[in-house]
This record gives sequence, structure tokens and C-alpha cells, in this order.
Amino acid sequence: MSFGRKIKKRIAAGLFAGAMAVTAFTPGGSTLGGLAGAGSQGKVYAQSTNGATIRFDGNRSIKDYNYSDIEYNYAKLLQYSLYLYDANMCGPNVGERSLMNWRDDCHTSDKTTYTLKSGKKVNVDVTGGYHDAGDHVKFGITEAYAATVLEMSYYTDKKAYEAAGQSKHMRTIADHFAEYFKKCMVLDESGKVEAFVVQVGEGNDDHNSYWGSPEKQPYSSGRKIYFATANSDQSTDIVALSAAALALHYMNYGDNSSLDAAKKLFEFAKNNNKAVNYTAGEFYRSSGWEDDYCLAATLLYKITGSSSYNDEYNKYCNTGKGQNYYWALSWDNTAPAIGYFRNDKNALKASADVANNYVSNEGYVCLLDWGSARYNTALQYSGLLYDKVSGTSTYRASAEAQMKFLLGNNSQKQCFVVGYNKYSPKYPHHEAASGYGFSELNQGTHANAHELTGALVGGPKTDGSYADRSDDYIYNEVAIDYNATLVAASAAIYSGHLNESSQKIDSSYTSDGGSGFDGSGGSGSGGSGRPDGSTYTTEKAYPVPQPTGNDVVKTTY
Repeated sequence: MSFGRKIKKRIAAGLFAGAMAVTAFTPGGSTLGGLAGAGSQGKVYAQSTNGATIRFDGNRSIKDYNYSDIEYNYAKLLQYSLYLYDANMCGPNVGERSLMNWRDDCHTSDKTTYTLKSGKKVNVDVTGGYHDAGDHVKFGITEAYAATVLEMSYYTDKKAYEAAGQSKHMRTIADHFAEYFKKCMVLDESGKVEAFVVQVGEGNDDHNSYWGSPEKQPYSSGRKIYFATANSDQSTDIVALSAAALALHYMNYGDNSSLDAAKKLFEFAKNNNKAVNYTAGEFYRSSGWEDDYCLAATLLYKITGSSSYNDEYNKYCNTGKGQNYYWALSWDNTAPAIGYFRNDKNALKASADVANNYVSNEGYVCLLDWGSARYNTALQYSGLLYDKVSGTSTYRASAEAQMKFLLGNNSQKQCFVVGYNKYSPKYPHHEAASGYGFSELNQGTHANAHELTGALVGGPKTDGSYADRSDDYIYNEVAIDYNATLVAASAAIYSGHLNESSQKIDSSYTSDGGSGFDGSGGSGSGGSGRPDGSTYTTEKAYPVPQPTGNDVVKTTY
């Protein structure tokens, strides 16, 4: 498949049929060559042909293959899953903050001027944030969604981060998000939000004109910057979800500036005409803004106790897409998060039970073929949120069985998390990690220069087909929204295994060696440097070691 323009990431499968052989998962472990059909999206129950079967929830079952060389280590998975944000970090502080020593400062000219209603021109510096996926665009909707889910995960499973030694790493990631959202706010002379940056870069241009490292991308004059205003592209979804992320940042870390920013953004959304963002066009087209608005209102009500926020929630919670609990948590549906913060067991159960209608022949929950693994982990997290609210363990077995599938417990012994084990994908679709150009990309299996440790690839389709190719962005792209629910599900599952000796981080990597943005370094408690015995001399807060040879971040198995 030659590299071309991606379209509508939220559309279901069937948009593309790659011209390469793929592998299909079948219960008996046989291999189906070539491309299979689209597959059924109805209830299909896994059939166990031999060996033990993991059964749960009455409707789903996954065969346990009992592979002796695959570990289910959720502490390590949580540790690894955070690294995607180090790989996708953007701005003038990447070299200082990112864990990946093959990343450095980039897109430092993401700046412009904005003319206020008063006629005054102000400088707008929106360097920072995170690249969306394998590309380098900063889309506001996935930026806000990923930040919200990560902050929510830390809020719901803080002990897991502490036990895995990932609290400071998470703080660096969260601070980098929060800092970016504040930069995106354009304030008038009275301190009110007059505009908000909802996108930096242009999708088609980014995808079609350049493939390479973000550090070398030729944008010396700055990338196109898109604004939401009272009169144009109000982007209520992005504005409100950014407010929600900032509110959660306050809840987690007591950052008053984030709470102030969240309140201002909510007022901006409240006082303007309400509409979804359209600048992201064919890449991310929201189906509604009400869920994001109601989530922000819920969080601000929880923080302040002010009835005005609850009034806004009640005004919109039953209109449009205010509370769609019959779909997975995603950038286009944050209703399950509302359910959790509203302590609504029924809502969370409805969300988790969506999985029952989308089960493959091998028991894998596949909501949509494009990026199926993100929805799978999102449903895991929704079920585990129900368990937290209800005080039960109703969905724990379900979540763990699905996660084990993603780590390799399937008929093809295929892991879908890069670098987790020797069955992991080798060719994720990611410019920064690739170290090559378009011609190598189109080969599909050209070795990447860097291992994208911890990244969740798109995953298999309902029919079980999957191709580990860098030129296939349905199966193998990675994204900040994909990894957000991998992080959340990993932390929630690990919370149930905190005292088990088999659950431990990869000590080859330093962990929690710094303290966020103060520039301090240190080897931390998780390790003593690179696996080859060398150490870093940089001042990175959390240096992730690289073994010698081709810059591949990988442990031994």
C-alpha cells in the first residue's frame, strides 16, 4: 500500500483493503491467507477447541493458550504505555523533558499573532503539546481527550502509579499537556478568553508532503494555526474538553492556575454559540459537543460546589449527545467519564456492556476495525470504573482477558503493544521512530531506527486479520488517544495486583528520576541507566536508556 492521505479516523472499518497478505486469528490457531471479509459486528461467541477457556459476563469467552513465554505484567505495561507521550512530545522542551533520547526540540516556530476585538495585536505561542499520532499535527480534540483520560486514570488509580514508580513521569506528561492548553488561550484585556487554538498544522499537508523526524520538518515560518472564536468555529467540544482536562489537573495536583484556566474556558464555551469543531475536517469530525460540555460542568461543580455548573449540566445532559452511554469512551464520546464522576453505576454498566455486541470468533471485543485496540481498552476501563463505583469485581476478569489477548494470548501469538515482548509489532506507523522517508515507508517492513516502546497499534479487525506493516495505518498506526485508554486500563488492572511479586517494572529503565519541570535529573529507583551499563550525562528528567546498536529501546526476554 502506498502512503496516502488518511480519511476520517472515526469511520468504521472497510475504507481500505490493503494489497498485502494478512493473518487472521482463528480459534484453532490456523492461518488464513490473504484478505478476509469485513466480518460480523453482531454477537459472536468464542469457541474453545482445546485447553482452558476464560469465561466471563455470560457472553464472551477467550481461550487461554497458557503460553509460557508471555508474561502478563501490568506494572511493566503501565510503565511502558506512558512512553508514547515521550515519543510524541512537541515543543522547545522536548530534549529536556522526554524520556526518549532520540527525541529533541521540534516545531519551535508554532507561533503567530492574533488581533483582538479591540484592535490590539497579541503574540500567540503554541509551542508544546503532543503530536497526534504517527504524524505531527496537533489536533485539539485528541489533545484534550488524551489529557482528560490520563488525568482521570491518575485520579482513579493513583496507588498503581505510585507502586510502579510512575507518579513523577505522569506528572511531567500531565504538566506538558496543561501548559499547552493554557498557551492556546487568547485573553482579552480583561482576562477573558477571546479565542482558543484548536489545531496546529494541516492534516493533508502533513501526511502527504513529509515523512521524517519532527526535529527536521521544514516549517521555519511556522505552521498554520486554527482558532475557535465567538463567531467562527466555536469548537465547543474541544474548548470544553480542554477545560475538563485542566479541571482534572487541578484535582490531581492542586494547580490553581489550571483551575482558573478551566473556569475561563468553560465561560467561553457557555457564552458562545455552541458547535463542534470543523477545522479537523475529515480527520476528526465530532458527532456532538454536549458530552464534553457536561463533563466539564460536572468536574467544575465537583470542585467548586457552585450550582451554576450543575445547572449547565442539567440543561444539556439529555440533549444531543449529552450522555451517550451506549458507546465506548473515545475522543468522540466522553459520557462514560461523566458516569464515573456522577457516581452513576447504571451508566457505566451500559457503557461496559456495549462490548457484548461486538465480539469476534476468538472472543476479542472489536467495536470498529479501525484502531480496534483503543476501543477495546476503553471498554476494559469502563468496566473497571463500574467495579470501582459499585464495589464489585464484575468486569475484572473480562478486562484482564481482553488485555491478555492484546499482549499475545491469541491463536497467532501476536502482541499489539510495541516492545512489550518478542511477539510485539516491529513496524508501527510513526514518523519520528521510523528514521526514514517515504520510499522506505512504502516498503512496509523497513526496520525502524527507534523502538516505539509501549505504543498500542491499531490492532486486528473483527475477522481477526492483522498486518504488521508501517504503511498500513488502520492496523499499525499509533496515537495519543489510543494509548490513553491503554494507560488507564493498565493502571486499573494493576491496581488489583499491587502486592504480587510477578508485577514489577522493567528495572533496565530509570523511573521517576526527576520532578517534572524543574530540570532535575537522576537515575531514580527503577534502574541505574542503560541496559548496556552506560549512563546518561543529559539533564533529562526521566532518561530512558537505549542499548547499543541502532537505538532500539528493548529489554531482553
